Amino acid sequence: MPGQTVKLLKVFIASPGDVMLEREKARDEVLSLRALAHKHGFDLEATGWETHAAPGMGRSQARINQLVRECDLFLGILWRRFGLPTGEAESGTLEEFNLARERYAKEHAPEIMLYFREVHPDFLADPGPQLHKVLEFKQQVEDGRLALYANYRDPEHFASLLRQHITDWLLKLVPDNRPGAPSAQAVEEIPPLSAFAEHLEYCRTELQKTARPLRLRTLTLPPLFLEEVEAERPRNMKVSIAVKTFPRLLILGEPGAGKTTSLKKLASEYAVWRGEGKEPGLNEPEDFNLPIFVDLSAYPTLAAKDSQHGLWRLLTASVRGVHDVDVRKRLAAGGCLLLFDGLNEVGEAYDEVVHHLRHLVHEIPHNRFVVACRPGIYREELRREFTAFQLERLSSFNASKVLEIEIGAEKAQPAWKGLDEYTRDLCRNPLMLTLLADELRAS
Repeated sequence: MPGQTVKLLKVFIASPGDVMLEREKARDEVLSLRALAHKHGFDLEATGWETHAAPGMGRSQARINQLVRECDLFLGILWRRFGLPTGEAESGTLEEFNLARERYAKEHAPEIMLYFREVHPDFLADPGPQLHKVLEFKQQVEDGRLALYANYRDPEHFASLLRQHITDWLLKLVPDNRPGAPSAQAVEEIPPLSAFAEHLEYCRTELQKTARPLRLRTLTLPPLFLEEVEAERPRNMKVSIAVKTFPRLLILGEPGAGKTTSLKKLASEYAVWRGEGKEPGLNEPEDFNLPIFVDLSAYPTLAAKDSQHGLWRLLTASVRGVHDVDVRKRLAAGGCLLLFDGLNEVGEAYDEVVHHLRHLVHEIPHNRFVVACRPGIYREELRREFTAFQLERLSSFNASKVLEIEIGAEKAQPAWKGLDEYTRDLCRNPLMLTLLADELRAS
């Protein structure tokens, strides 16, 4: 920011060689959080042996240790390998961790975060020397309370945890008198969920009316991302599970595949809230996600008047019965499920909308984001911030059952049996199935 001194915060990544994907994810998360850091007068830089340890004479680990002495945040990542001895410690990661702890004891810096990837039970039965050292080290950390640590399932889960942890750490560094720091009064003024009763009723009723009778279907990985399957990312999962697993979810689907219906179903089912202390629908009672369905096709009209704040205006206008200021407060506090539909319908404003979406996820990071788009429109920029899945076509059986819901079993069953194989396959697309139902209903 002009006229403001920017402080560089260095994030050191320590790990053996079996978590290279996590190292890449860590660097990506640090890079993506720079926008948030800049907003508060900081900058972020990821450091590690592969990018910052210059070649030279002497012990190579000593050059890496210098990066530990300069870092503000220490990230340690371990799975099944502990690493090789350095001459000073059983592994480079352990030597780096010990140095970070020595620094913290003297300087209260760097902040130390450890991450342990979950190990399949088959490996635990006979861990071998490397995994045995990892398990032993983890036990020492736990027993001696040497540092806070988190367990994670896979690289995507790790990235999600890390994003949240770095965000929290970063915001703790913001002094109360720095512009952008929330005041205690502002926190107290966050509107309660009961203030959104009209909006929740709209999601439960009006959005439900315009959604087709489809279940929250299975999402499958787009073929171009198959390398992520090899990284132990699930090949498919239910929409309702995916939205809980990935804080930033991109749903790709061909025309008529059910993208809008899926988002409206999520909004209507997450809107089942019965008051403070009572169990909601898909939400957990202690972590209610307030759903906000946003139709991006309206963006070009709003942006014509205010391109800088067009997405924010559309977002707040999508909440019924609540003042814009209160919507912003709720979004700043977090706990909302933002469902952006129609990215493929913004025309020439596509790049502008993607730019705003990528900034929004860092501006209000304590919310969940789902964006729906056609595969042909989607481009690489969104993949840096979102986890992409693709809507699976209806099975022939499910298509026949949806038809029964639409026009009744008495008419639907003989009609479905009378279709040729080609037409049945076409009707696995929800839009084509809807057209068939309308035709049969009228006949």
